[in-house]
Amino acid sequence: MIINRLLQLFGKEEKPEHPTGSESSLSEIEGEQSGLLEKTGLQGPKGLWTAMLLSAVVAGGLGGLAGRLSTGNACEVNRPALLITKDGQQWTGILNSLDRAGAFFQKETESERYDFENISRIIFFRDEAELRNASFDVMSTAAALGYFPGQYDIEAGGHKGELSIFLSQSGSIGAIVRFTNWGTKQPEYLTGVRVIGNRIDFRRACTGTECRRIGSPHDFHQDYTGTLNPMQREIKGNYSGSHSSGTWVARRR
Repeated sequence: MIINRLLQLFGKEEKPEHPTGSESSLSEIEGEQSGLLEKTGLQGPKGLWTAMLLSAVVAGGLGGLAGRLSTGNACEVNRPALLITKDGQQWTGILNSLDRAGAFFQKETESERYDFENISRIIFFRDEAELRNASFDVMSTAAALGYFPGQYDIEAGGHKGELSIFLSQSGSIGAIVRFTNWGTKQPEYLTGVRVIGNRIDFRRACTGTECRRIGSPHDFHQDYTGTLNPMQREIKGNYSGSHSSGTWVARRR
């Protein structure tokens, strides 16, 4: 059973006097976490253990997640994961191992180290299929909002350009697109930007002077919808509107 909840790997939570079945399972995982810490000596100082576990791995248990223990107070993990840094970068790949001060994360053909001081969160998954096909279906929209922001190369209906997705200081999501082989190549502010799980929707439109600014010969609107594939680091979908329709893809840089 997949539980849409995040657990702090090395934190403690207050539990009700009579836990439910799912809470009991989570309690067992926390117990395994404590045992793992004692066995490895991983006592992250200054609250550096900020990693979090998506409890979609409850059925596998932390014993399977942790993998083999290695020397030097390090723990082999070798599980698909989403890593989010404090400066807003997000990476999907294989988390190779953890030690006292950081995580070793496999990105494509290279393994890169991240210090816990720079990590906001690590989310684990049962296997690559779960990460690819279902990961964001069981994540809250708030968690998905942490992944979408970034710079993308976009292709839509033969036009190519740049798509920027960002979060404002108030926490709302916004987006700007600029097609480099269309019109006056000016940035266009997208409206109705909305994220629900791993899906994003937005509208591209213009009227009057705005159409003249971006180089459109007529008023138009296009509604875009796309689905995030975290393993391939891209968003794919369809668009339709007053003068055209087709498919689009945006690949994270």
